[in-house]
Amino acid sequence: MIKFFQSLGLLLLFSICTFGQSRTVTGKITDSKTGETLIGVSVLIKGTTKGTATDNDGRFSIAVDNNSAVLVVNYLSYIKREVPIGSQTQVNIKLDPDETLLDDVIVVGYGTVKKRDLTGSVVSVKGEDIAKVPTANPLESIQGKVPGVDVTRSSGSASSGVNINIRGTRSISAGNGPLIIVDGVQYSSLQDINANDIASMEILKDASSTAIYGSRGANGVILVTTKKGVSGQAVISLNSYYGVSSVDRYPSILDGQQFVALRREAYRATGNWASPADDSKIFNSAELAAVQNGQFTNYQDLLIHDGSQQNYQLGVRAGTENTKAYFSLDYLDEKGILKQDRSNRYSARLNLDQNLGKFFTTGMQAQFTHYE
Repeated sequence: MIKFFQSLGLLLLFSICTFGQSRTVTGKITDSKTGETLIGVSVLIKGTTKGTATDNDGRFSIAVDNNSAVLVVNYLSYIKREVPIGSQTQVNIKLDPDETLLDDVIVVGYGTVKKRDLTGSVVSVKGEDIAKVPTANPLESIQGKVPGVDVTRSSGSASSGVNINIRGTRSISAGNGPLIIVDGVQYSSLQDINANDIASMEILKDASSTAIYGSRGANGVILVTTKKGVSGQAVISLNSYYGVSSVDRYPSILDGQQFVALRREAYRATGNWASPADDSKIFNSAELAAVQNGQFTNYQDLLIHDGSQQNYQLGVRAGTENTKAYFSLDYLDEKGILKQDRSNRYSARLNLDQNLGKFFTTGMQAQFTHYE
């Protein structure tokens, strides 16, 4: 008994000591160059899920359990910092702007500008981020990545198109789809474009960004830039993926034997069935023949199966100082969840650029797509 109380006292002592180490750390986060307070900065204790965000004055408050805690401070367009706390209770943090993000080149209707000089509402998605999403239509890959852009598939069939709205619906009777431009050429859809051929995709959302396109850009504009050749050593890439799709939460039904047992039990309760000799009373002639012969058909299995999607793409980028070329081959095989619903797409692309002296450049872009 004495040992028990000694152990209990020691445990309480450790608990009190541990409680005594917990404290609240407060601070303020500002821009290192302008001194302005930063609102909504993410402050997280490293290695945990405990975090907070700065208020309208750039201040934060967070509970810290020990002196070895490290704060991870993250904010859009700023360089992430990790700040050791130690025994401090007041920490003021300065974040440096991420200059590399501000120097990114954005494609707009009249050319290209640096992100720091951009005033319109334009969102740029890199080609590698688009290719990471295994879809038949590159527009599906930006779903959930671009604010104000709603992307839905028109149907569940293989190679079906997509419906895309930028900043909501503008017309009841007219079309609401955006204007799509690929390398300066208007396209009705990106269904024929291989996602691995895309270098970048810009979504122009406001009036100042789409003004150069007039009324055609009233629903927004999507600018797609495909990959070009590079000078120097040739770069060869091979990409492939395989995926499976199935019906989610499809209702479970009775098989033939279960249906017969259920029907017999239901009529047994009413006194109309006592043995298999009474089956003719509760089944019609077609049902009775199926019961006697054990011939049961699951019509769901005749219509539905697991779908699949597989894609194989080969790309080559090469060139010299004056001549640059990009060539790609692509094969897409998509099977829907309905049997006989299948689509095969074969595509090829050639982008060729030739410098003719210091002031002239000519080029050729060719796209071939075939469906089966």
